[in-house]
Amino acid sequence: MNNINNDDDYTLCKNYAFSLTVRFSKTKKQLEDKLISRGHNAENIKKVLDLLQEYDLINDEIYAKNYIISKLSKEGKEKISFELSLKGIPKDIIESKFMELKEENEEIFLNSLMKAAEKKYKELVLRESDSRKIREKLYSYLVRKGFKWDEIKSCINNILKKVK
Repeated sequence: MNNINNDDDYTLCKNYAFSLTVRFSKTKKQLEDKLISRGHNAENIKKVLDLLQEYDLINDEIYAKNYIISKLSKEGKEKISFELSLKGIPKDIIESKFMELKEENEEIFLNSLMKAAEKKYKELVLRESDSRKIREKLYSYLVRKGFKWDEIKSCINNILKKVK
C-alpha cells in the first residue's frame, strides 16, 4: 500500500512540476518550494527535479541569463543579483552570467544606467528647480534601482555637463 501511495505521489508531483515549467520558467529552488508546499515526498521531489534537469526543463544558468537580459534595461547589477539570489540562483552562476553578458556586449551595461538616469532627470527637471535637489533625487533613485555609486556619480556628471 505504501508503494502505491508513493507512486501516486510521484506521478502527481511530476505532473504538477511539468505543468509549472510549461507555463513559466522557474528556478530549481522555486520549483522545489512549490512542490514542498503541496506536501509531496522529499524523495519524489528530488527525482522529479533530477528528471526536469535531465530534460533541460529547469536550468538555473539559462534562467539567470534570461532574467538579467530582461531586467538590465531598467535595473542595475546589484538589484538584479539580489533578486536572483532570492530565487535560489547561486552567486557563482549570477556572477558568471554577468561576466558573460558583459564580454558579449559591454554597451548594454552602460546604456541601461544612462537611459534610466536621463529619463528620471527629465522627469525631475519638470518638477524641481533646485539643481542640488535634482542631483540628490537622481542619486537616490539610481541607487534604489541597483546601480553602483561610482557609476552613478560618473553618469550624473555626464548628464549635467550635457545640460550646461
